[in-house]
Amino acid sequence: MILGQLALENFSVYGGRQNINLAPCNAERPIVLIGGLNGAGKTSLLIAVKLALFGKRLMQLMGERISYSTFLRHLVHRRTSCRSAVELEFFSFSLGHKDVYRIRRAWGVSKDAKAVEEVTVWKNNQKDDALASIWDDFIDALLPASISHLFFFDGEKVAEMANEVGTSALLRTGIQALLGVDLLGRLQNDLADLIAKKTKATSSDEDAKRLCTLDKEIAEFSMFRGELCSQLQALRSDRETVQKQTAKIEARFKEAGGQLFLDRVNTEKELNESKASLATNTSALIELAAGALPLALVPNLLKAVQDQDRREQEADLATPMLDVLKERDQRVLSLVANISPDLEVQLEHFFAQDREQRAQASQTETYLHLGSEGRVSLARVNGVLAADRARVADLLKVRERIEARVTEAQNRFAMTPPKGALQGILAEREALQRQLAQYEQHLASLVKKKGDCEGALKFRQQERDRVLRRLSAYQAGDDVDSRVVRYAQKARERVGVYAQRIQERALDQLGNLILESLHQLFRKEGFVARVSIVPESYTLQLFDSQNQLLPLDRLSAGERQLVVIAILWGLGRASGRPLPLMIDTPLGRLDSMHRDNMLEYYLPTASHQTILLTTDAEITKADLPRLLPFVGGSHLLVHDDATRRTTIKSGFFWSAA
Repeated sequence: MILGQLALENFSVYGGRQNINLAPCNAERPIVLIGGLNGAGKTSLLIAVKLALFGKRLMQLMGERISYSTFLRHLVHRRTSCRSAVELEFFSFSLGHKDVYRIRRAWGVSKDAKAVEEVTVWKNNQKDDALASIWDDFIDALLPASISHLFFFDGEKVAEMANEVGTSALLRTGIQALLGVDLLGRLQNDLADLIAKKTKATSSDEDAKRLCTLDKEIAEFSMFRGELCSQLQALRSDRETVQKQTAKIEARFKEAGGQLFLDRVNTEKELNESKASLATNTSALIELAAGALPLALVPNLLKAVQDQDRREQEADLATPMLDVLKERDQRVLSLVANISPDLEVQLEHFFAQDREQRAQASQTETYLHLGSEGRVSLARVNGVLAADRARVADLLKVRERIEARVTEAQNRFAMTPPKGALQGILAEREALQRQLAQYEQHLASLVKKKGDCEGALKFRQQERDRVLRRLSAYQAGDDVDSRVVRYAQKARERVGVYAQRIQERALDQLGNLILESLHQLFRKEGFVARVSIVPESYTLQLFDSQNQLLPLDRLSAGERQLVVIAILWGLGRASGRPLPLMIDTPLGRLDSMHRDNMLEYYLPTASHQTILLTTDAEITKADLPRLLPFVGGSHLLVHDDATRRTTIKSGFFWSAA
């Protein structure tokens, strides 16, 4: 399937009739670039293509809760009374034969403000009313509406699916719809209905009543599950809206100093605690100052006292020792005189000098008279002063840190806006937070209800299977109805085994394709070494080279988005269907490394026709040389603010690519 000409008439921002060729020029250049600034109408092109293909079913695909008529009325250019239309041409190939299809959906607004749609279909330039009447079935054979989001998607929405729940839902839809597993389930149900119909006349009253009850309960639970799914989809859409509003109000709140306001209690507490610590520190310093510490201001005087006390002690000892020393010296000299006259002369000179020094010391003025107790007190003072000096140094270091905390807290407190300045933002923020919490609570409740409903539905389906097997076992006759029942039951059993095996095979194949895609997109050796898909829950599991599980929530936002892209890529390759790819905002939230991988490895090989709706910030001038070898067409959406109208031109932002 290849998309061709798309014509828009008074559609959204496109006034008058506008034409754009979506087909690439050749197979070697599969990319078609469509550039436009925000608000120029890129998303409108994506909606136009899906609207042309799927009509009113687009409402369910988009999760819209307004009527189809209202939706069409909103798409009229500038909401005027003129008629609007979308017309899409595409090519399909079967057994080497090319068919050209063209579908036109036109609508106008009636007097009662309702939009009335007219659908016209051409095949090979011949109007085909029969094909128009079965268009939904026909297009589902080419591109089922249930999997259209795998091929026509918004890059921003991809980022929102990058979680365990989103990837699980994506895999479930892809495997069941894209690979045909859901058809096998429907076949089993149809065979069950056939068995029930054929055995009503011959079954016991008890079995018939039980089967009738089970059919009724299964229908009720299936309907209830559908309602819950719709409620969940609508609730998630509402939650997404509130989340965006919350993000905006949080940004405003932060810019207005809201975080400082929220921290004001902690800031005030920190300030008070710091001031209390500062007071304690001051008290400790005052206590030290009340002791011996002031003597540290006169260290020279203390040393002078110590020196004077030492001299006084020497003087006290010198006077009584002079006579003793003189007598001792005479005796030593007399003993030495007989041994060595020279030594006697030297000793006499030495003794004379020593006595002279001691005599001078004895003349020292004494006035301290400290005594032993005074000397002990002086030594104690010196020891206390040494300890106090160390303690003061520690206290001053602590005081410096405390004063810094006090200053920082005072500055933050001074910068904190008053409550009145944030009253409006605070009220709006709290209201949104309450609303978001209610949504989360409601979502959790609905998810639980859905799980309970699916469990009850599965139980009744299994019970219905048991009743059907019992009924089919009773059909032992050779009449037509008995044979139909027996063979229908055998077919149901074989279809069930086949569905299980084909799903297991599909999961293994899809896991390998996703792994190959991840290797291309991540370009990290050994980052993801193995991919597994849990059959029951369709949960995607990634493992590293050490076979350790890599939870999705631990990956970066860009890496999670690439995981979803890899799933889409893998599903597309597994389907074996040559379907076009149309991506709005393909590189919206990717960092530079991951966007380079997308440009180089994914976009050129993703499909035989890849239509990119992009801004100048996504596909930059520096990116063009890498993409140009694969670009088979380019268009530029130019919006005129004065006329509020977008015009489609050839080329791209910087060149006629």
